[in-house]
Amino acid sequence: MTTARTPTQQMLVLGSLGTLLLGGACVLVAWLVQGTPGLWGALVGIAIVWASSAISLLALGATRRLDPSTTMLVALVVHTGKVAVILVGLVVVASIGLLDERIDRWSLAATIVLLSLTWTTAELAAYLRTRQPTYDLDAA
Repeated sequence: MTTARTPTQQMLVLGSLGTLLLGGACVLVAWLVQGTPGLWGALVGIAIVWASSAISLLALGATRRLDPSTTMLVALVVHTGKVAVILVGLVVVASIGLLDERIDRWSLAATIVLLSLTWTTAELAAYLRTRQPTYDLDAA
């Protein structure tokens, strides 16, 4: 099944949907287990994962029409940047003294790990649905 959306749009929509659904479950569980700090930990985790993943998808979408080797180089840089954004987000939260005081670190960590895996799975599923050709036999 193909859609009128570009692969980037398709991956952004499915990744956001997965983040919204599992993120909501993370917020509920964290709130029930850890109270208000757990709630804030899960919400901050959702924001960090969504921001880093959306930025990386938009950067990769901009290179869609470039040479494949250039796109792969950009993908490597973007993935490294995604990890850096997550780390910077964690450092900022820790440096302003919010961890353990207002934000539960375990809720934050669990949400980031679960949503990162969910986003990656959703991206893969969305990309496979777009049925983009991997190679061109006529060009060989």
